[in-house]
Amino acid sequence: LDSLLQEMPGEMLDTSNMATPNNHLLFASDGEFAKICEKVKKKLGTKFASSSPEEKLKELAKIPEANFQPQLQTSIRSEAKSLEFKEIGNNKFRENKFGEAYKNYTLALQHCPVNLDNPTDPSNKQYSIIWANRSAALDGVGLYTACIHDIEMALKFGYPREFWYKLYKRKGHAHIKMKQYLLAREALEVSLKNVGRSDIKKEKDRDNYRMRVRKQMTIFNVTKSLYNVEKYEKYDSVLAQGKPEDRGMSTKLKVIEDGTKSQLEAGEDIFQEDNLVTLEPYVSVVNVSGGRAGGKVCPH
Repeated sequence: LDSLLQEMPGEMLDTSNMATPNNHLLFASDGEFAKICEKVKKKLGTKFASSSPEEKLKELAKIPEANFQPQLQTSIRSEAKSLEFKEIGNNKFRENKFGEAYKNYTLALQHCPVNLDNPTDPSNKQYSIIWANRSAALDGVGLYTACIHDIEMALKFGYPREFWYKLYKRKGHAHIKMKQYLLAREALEVSLKNVGRSDIKKEKDRDNYRMRVRKQMTIFNVTKSLYNVEKYEKYDSVLAQGKPEDRGMSTKLKVIEDGTKSQLEAGEDIFQEDNLVTLEPYVSVVNVSGGRAGGKVCPH
């Protein structure tokens, strides 16, 4: 290193100032590059950091010393590339590899040409279909909030009406899983209404699809007073005296991170009858009274 430094011009590296940050780290304090930096900093002022990207470009272009030459980058939007990622996503979805499908659908969205200023533009059809496909991948892994978001994006960008029946069925299923029963019933009713104008050709197949949707709606027969759970709430564990983010772990325990490993350590004295970890209870109440609701899981 010493021999290398001796061969380097002093203007490039001032070793006497190595401990000083920024300007003195990789070049001499009185070097040409340092002088240019100081001129640019003074002209930009303190408001530059908080300005918008467009304003930054304009300010940099005004400074000759900066020698700033913006270059236009070509867009990554390509229908061919988007369809390529979409097809990979479809194949991964058929293999039940929902995570890989999600990644490729996301890449397809990033590359798909879209008119963001006019979401209902007919040219956005392929963009909306990719959103719908990605919602199916999210539904497959149980990410229902994200699934509903993608469904709404698909509808926003003009998802074809002949496919609404299956998109709203998926939306209804996601709402049921989130215990949002009013929204679920509303979505499934829209699904039923659109079966008649769907791409399903045979009337027999349409009737079978309607039957599957109505079977899904039998959960609403359990109670007359349907409700929506707006969000899942985690409560403090009473037994372990922990917090929701600690997953019911006692405050006497601490998680110690050591590189790639984690271990539990006691931060306080632990006694024989202490509850250190508690699990959230889960119960399903099945209606066994018979009738239309017989054998169904109670939504309460």
